Amino acid sequence: MKRSAWRYLWTARDIRKRLLITIGLLAIYRFAAHVPVPGVNRAAITAL
Repeated sequence: MKRSAWRYLWTARDIRKRLLITIGLLAIYRFAAHVPVPGVNRAAITAL
């Protein structure tokens, strides 16, 4: 992308809001993927 296109992503309020929400949801997903779930046999999942 051109430099002006990146700058536009941060100056356009609607696009910036959507981009930050998307990044936030991805961060939450990545964090939650490492939280152990009770009742799940980790050894059985590791064997897969």
